[in-house]
Amino acid sequence: MRRPFTSLSVGLVVALALPGVARADETPAQRADRLFNEGNALANAGDFAAACPRYDESNRLDRAIGTEFNLADCYQNVGKTATALSLFRSVEDTAKTAGKVERQNSAHQRAEALEKLVPRLRVTFPASGEVPGLEVSCDAKRIEHDDLGRGLAFDPGTHTVTAKAPARLPWSQTLQLVAGQTTVVAVPELAVDPNAVPPVVVRRGGTQRTLALITGGVGLAGLAVGTAFGVLSISDHSTASKACPSFVCTAASGGVSDWQNAMTAGNVSTAGFIVGGVVLAAGVTLFLTAPKDATREASVAIRPAVGPGTGSLTVLGSF
Repeated sequence: MRRPFTSLSVGLVVALALPGVARADETPAQRADRLFNEGNALANAGDFAAACPRYDESNRLDRAIGTEFNLADCYQNVGKTATALSLFRSVEDTAKTAGKVERQNSAHQRAEALEKLVPRLRVTFPASGEVPGLEVSCDAKRIEHDDLGRGLAFDPGTHTVTAKAPARLPWSQTLQLVAGQTTVVAVPELAVDPNAVPPVVVRRGGTQRTLALITGGVGLAGLAVGTAFGVLSISDHSTASKACPSFVCTAASGGVSDWQNAMTAGNVSTAGFIVGGVVLAAGVTLFLTAPKDATREASVAIRPAVGPGTGSLTVLGSF
C-alpha cells in the first residue's frame, strides 16, 4: 500500500499515546493504515518515542516505502541514527528500483547527512592473530567474520562487545559510542580455559569403512584368481593349439588334456572376474557411502586385461 510522508494535525494525542490494539473487524492492511496514521499524529505532536512502534508495526503488517521513510525519520529523532541510516538506505534502494526519483533523492540526502553523525565500531585482533573458532558479538548480535576490522555503524550509547572461542575464557568490554566518532576495540588473546574439556573427535563411519576394506580385499582376491586362471587358460590353449592343428585332436597328438585344462581354467577365470568384480563393487560402494570426516571424494577404477599369453589387473584409485 502506498503511503505518503505526511505530518497530520490531530487533537486526540492523549488517546493515540496508548499502544495500538488490533480490532476484530480489521484486516492487516487496515490495521497498518490505522497505525500509520496514529504514528503520523504522534510524530506531529513530537512524541516520536510513541510514534516509532506504530510505524514499525505498520510496516511489518504492510510494508510501504512511505512508512519506512517515516520510520527512519522517527528513529533519527529518537537518536537511533544507525538504525535510521540503514532504513534510509533501504528506502533509497527500493525507490530506485521502483523508479521513484524524488523519494530516492530525498532518502539519499537524509542518509548522506547521517553518515557523518553515526558512531562506528571497529574490532581489532592481537598481533598473535585470531584464535580458531573466535566469535565476536555486540549486544548479543554476532558480528560476521568478514565485518571484523571494519567500521560498523551502531546507534549512540552504551554497548557491550564480547568475544568467545572453544576452550578459551570469554572476554567482554562495555563502552560508550559517541556520534560522529569511530571507537576501536582491541580484542585481547583469549586466555585458555583450564576447566575446558578437550573436544572429542567422533570418527563416523569407521566400522562401515573397515567392512568396505575387507569386502574390497575379497573382491580383489577374486579378480586376482580370475587373472591367474585366465593366464593358465591362455597358456593351455596355446599348447593345445600346437598339438591339435585346426582344433582337431587325436589320441596320438596328446592335446585333449590341454584343451580340457584350458576350458576349466577359463571357466574358473570367468567366475573369478564376475564374483570378484561384484564383491569389489560392493566394497567400493560401502566405502564411498560411509560417513567420513574428510570431504574429498574417493574414486576407484579397475581395468582387467587378458591377451594371448598374458593377463593383467590394474586398480586405480584416490581416497
